[in-house]
Amino acid sequence: MAGIAVAFAGGRHWALVVQQLSYIGITTAGRFVCCPWRPSPSWEFAPVRGMMRFGVNIFLTNVVNTLSQNLFTVIFGRIFSKAVTGFYTRANMWNNMGHQLVTNTVNQLAQAVFVEVGDDREREERVWRKMLRFTAFVSMPAMLGLALVAREVTAILGPQWGPSAPLLRVLALGGAFMPLYALYQNLLISHGRGRTYLWLNVGQVALLLAAALVLAPRGVMTMVAAYSAVQVLWLMPWQWAAGRISALRWTSVFGDVMPYLLSSLLTTGLTWGLTEPLEQSPFWVLLPVRIVLAAVLYGALMWARRDDIFLEILRFLRR
Repeated sequence: MAGIAVAFAGGRHWALVVQQLSYIGITTAGRFVCCPWRPSPSWEFAPVRGMMRFGVNIFLTNVVNTLSQNLFTVIFGRIFSKAVTGFYTRANMWNNMGHQLVTNTVNQLAQAVFVEVGDDREREERVWRKMLRFTAFVSMPAMLGLALVAREVTAILGPQWGPSAPLLRVLALGGAFMPLYALYQNLLISHGRGRTYLWLNVGQVALLLAAALVLAPRGVMTMVAAYSAVQVLWLMPWQWAAGRISALRWTSVFGDVMPYLLSSLLTTGLTWGLTEPLEQSPFWVLLPVRIVLAAVLYGALMWARRDDIFLEILRFLRR
């Protein structure tokens, strides 16, 4: 609200500054009020030294990821026009909002659960696969659904953002698999494999940058398609690393994810076909129709195949 108020008052880019500062200030104050813990004036560096080697790897990974996200915008700005860069930035914003909603939910749960499981590899596998099925159950229809309504979503900001819709569709296909990374990452962290965690992220960023630079002359759509493809295929190295420290197997992961991916593809295709006659309707009409229809069809498919995650969610809601 503070950022919007400053924007309407003519503050221009300062609205973003006010928005960030007010967000951090309000959330920090809220945590201070709600949390009983308070810092003390005494200092003890022994726990810090014990965590330093592991923590440095996590810190460096976050630095690399942050730099890579901003570096892609710089690359687009150097290679393509300002308009194309703007379309990509807007499409990527919507894509990140979609998959980060699921990823953040997984991150809140996965680390604590994996630590609680401990060294019981059989139980760890059962827990991880159940979390994988739940993540795929949510992320696949959510992100493929975002690809379905890309034109309507971008129209919310105005017709001038229409060219970002095709980019959003391609990015959302790769974004459907991004929450799966959270499970692999939390598994490695719970086993203390900070160095592996770091190098897998560095390798992914390097491959993304190489693909972007090599394919840039072929156009922005080819570049974005390669970006999404790398995001999907790089799950294989993560699975290899996870297989070395746990009982997880690629065939099990494939079997857990594919039903939700295929169901989401079928749901998206049916929804698009059934709503195609409404293609020329205003976005505020077509958007809710497609969302509701896709949700109903996906739920019907899950009910028909008696999906265990779907039925467990229904039992939870009934309670």
